[in-house]
Amino acid sequence: MWNDDPLSVCAQTIPVYVTVNPIPEPANIAITPSTCPASTSRVVFKTPAGTAPFTYWLDGVGQSSNTFNNLAQGGYSARIRNGDGCDWEDIITVPLNTQQQASFDAFPHEGDSHLYVFFRNESTGATSYQWLIDEASYSNTFNTNYTFADTGTYTVSLIAYLNDPACADTATVTIRVNPGIRIALPNIFTPNGDGVHDKLMVQLFGVSTPRWEVYTRWGNLPHSGNDAGGAEFLEILDGADAPAGVYSVVLTATGINGKTETMQVMVAVVY
Repeated sequence: MWNDDPLSVCAQTIPVYVTVNPIPEPANIAITPSTCPASTSRVVFKTPAGTAPFTYWLDGVGQSSNTFNNLAQGGYSARIRNGDGCDWEDIITVPLNTQQQASFDAFPHEGDSHLYVFFRNESTGATSYQWLIDEASYSNTFNTNYTFADTGTYTVSLIAYLNDPACADTATVTIRVNPGIRIALPNIFTPNGDGVHDKLMVQLFGVSTPRWEVYTRWGNLPHSGNDAGGAEFLEILDGADAPAGVYSVVLTATGINGKTETMQVMVAVVY
């Protein structure tokens, strides 16, 4: 500061002090997870900056204590105000401590249709169970099993929980079902000209290249054949070429999965 004299000989300097109070940010926040299904979490705000007294809020509920008890899982809006009127704000998350763990194994994980699979429950800490196949409810037993008739990839899930479904834990396993070989061959046909079962037909599932041999009861081989067209229905024997009697039909089928199976059926020709 100075006056109007030309030499400013009367200038004077006076220091000015500005105090900035600290934001009451806590040095540490201790969070105890909530045990499902009970709301048992605890939050403790430790050593906030600034001068007392302090006021603490969680989701708009204020108190003088730095400890909040019996909290549920979830996110909370936290605020602290110190005696200087300064505020600190943040979002804190209370985690969930689940006591149960869902787990299971499948025997087998992969195979040919029709595929029978046994599911062994290996969960811990749970009291109730729900099995799902491709998100569709299937069973609520401890262990379970299922036969997959169709080829494809399936997701099997086990939901395990303790008393309250809100505490559920989920485990999943993928099952792969490959095309298996299935053969439907009758053991009798009646080539009497009535238009019903006049020919011996075989129905094939998952077969790429079948081969057949028809033997008489004396071991002769009057008929044989093969197919590479992947037909579902094939004619094995025409009644016009087969006198009445019993024949041994040997069918060898190579599947789409690359495996080969052989079956033998005794077929009666009845006029």
